[in-house]
Amino acid sequence: MPLYHREIGIPKAALDTVAGKKFWLKYSRHAMMEAVRDRYGVVNKPPCWLTVDPATVVEVDATTEYTGKWAVCKLVVRLEYDNRRDIIIVAVPSKEPDAMMVKTIWTNLRTDKHVTLQKEKYATISV
Repeated sequence: MPLYHREIGIPKAALDTVAGKKFWLKYSRHAMMEAVRDRYGVVNKPPCWLTVDPATVVEVDATTEYTGKWAVCKLVVRLEYDNRRDIIIVAVPSKEPDAMMVKTIWTNLRTDKHVTLQKEKYATISV
């Protein structure tokens, strides 16, 4: 499925399917283990809820292949966590309505500009 990044472009119609929606976050065992061993410090209070603000979306794996309508298969968001770190949440749709399963989480320092983007990994959108 096509993978889109905010610095390259995310189809507005794909983003609109989740924008403004509130999801209950369920954490996988892997995500909780990563929260404890994060390189910048333990993530003590990962969020229980996520209201998707398009400005926080970093990456979207989305397709129109099965129904002709956009469906988000994976969502990566970067949120403020504490005074020095942001939390990155990788979530996929859950079988439960209005819920997402967090596959993994980590933190980045707020000062991190993440200049290592591998553009060849991402789909481009036509403008």
